[in-house]
Amino acid sequence: MRFEPARAPWLLFVGVMAAASCSAPQASAPSSRAAQTGAPAAAGSQTAQAGTEAEPDPAATTPPPQTDDGLVVPTTPIIPDAGAPRPVDNDGFSVAKGDCNDFEELINPGAYDVPGNSIDEDCDGSDTPSASCDEDLEIDAADPLMAARAIELCKTATEADRRWGVISARWTTPDGKGTPGSDLLHGILPNLGASYAPRQGKSLLALSSGVARAPGQQDATRSCSDALPARSTGLPEGFDGQSSSCEVNDELSSVEDAVALEIELRVPSNVAAISFDSAFFTDEYPDYICSIFNDFFQVVVTPKRMGSGKEGNVVFDQDGNSVSVNNSLLRVCAPGEHGGKNFTCPLGESSLAGTGIDDCAGTALLPGGIFGDLDGSRESYGASTGWLNTQFAVQPAEVITMRFTIWDSGDSSLDSVSIIDHVRFHLRSEPPPPEKPMTTPINPS
Repeated sequence: MRFEPARAPWLLFVGVMAAASCSAPQASAPSSRAAQTGAPAAAGSQTAQAGTEAEPDPAATTPPPQTDDGLVVPTTPIIPDAGAPRPVDNDGFSVAKGDCNDFEELINPGAYDVPGNSIDEDCDGSDTPSASCDEDLEIDAADPLMAARAIELCKTATEADRRWGVISARWTTPDGKGTPGSDLLHGILPNLGASYAPRQGKSLLALSSGVARAPGQQDATRSCSDALPARSTGLPEGFDGQSSSCEVNDELSSVEDAVALEIELRVPSNVAAISFDSAFFTDEYPDYICSIFNDFFQVVVTPKRMGSGKEGNVVFDQDGNSVSVNNSLLRVCAPGEHGGKNFTCPLGESSLAGTGIDDCAGTALLPGGIFGDLDGSRESYGASTGWLNTQFAVQPAEVITMRFTIWDSGDSSLDSVSIIDHVRFHLRSEPPPPEKPMTTPINPS
């Protein structure tokens, strides 16, 4: 039998330690996407503090890469207790289709890029500097796309792509079936009088049952009753021509001096609601309350919104009245009892100056008003809602049609005008919009 000398225990210990030293891996820098982009560290990760050594993240591993349309999509490491890696956002846009952040469904080429927030929501490579695109527009521009730009609908889109924007625009009539009788029924204005400047940008859109101009502007006329017949087939489908606050009048009322701007729009993918500002002015106050000779202003949205009028109108007062001389939103006027209604006119009538509505007031010397169209010798004539804001809910990326329209009922006498501006988008990240369309007065600043 062969005997070998026993090894000293301390030599065994040294050998084991040397082997462990040779096989220990070197610590590596964290490879998570959050660390590369400056995003907050994932749950369970450790942050090194000055003067201390960061402990390695135990068991962090990188999963197999995900692919999207054949392109590799970065993934975040699996962190213990943090769940699976973040998937692609399934927002309908891939990396191959221009999505610059395929982990965030509110960022893609179909999104609205909020101006000036330093985030490129629509993945075009830069942050949009301004929401306006209405400088240098001609007052008599016939192109309906220019009218869309006047109200801040700046981008265009096609039926085929999935980006947001105006797909089409056209001039038509309240029912969407006719053609306006004159280009003077609409205008892109720098203002309407001294008190009504654009709510955004340099221009606003005016639609009128007469000539859509203020005194002194190109093509303005000296009449309160411009007759510009429209080739129209009738009222918006579903609208009976009545005001709910008035007794039902069985006498049918014709559509006169009608015009509409119809815009087909794909909604941005990160938007939950649309709003716009408008103001209505009419020469029918105070003599034609609840008559068949009322001008109406509507914005008909299709598909119809829950809570809208039967025809799809989204602009109405708390009683469901479409905007006309009969609705409770009239705030700019001379107060009084007219047509069985009490008008308090909290904003007075001074802001009518320069709009053309005030020029129809009569005096002892000019009983028919400056333009000779009126009966009697009223010192006050005309009224306005002042600026209103209307908001309604939408579905992300849905295609809607908005028909902004005004018309004279019964005859061509005594004109009305509506101005529209500042269409804007409300993001899905904001508080949810009202379930039903809502119109609220904007108090003057």
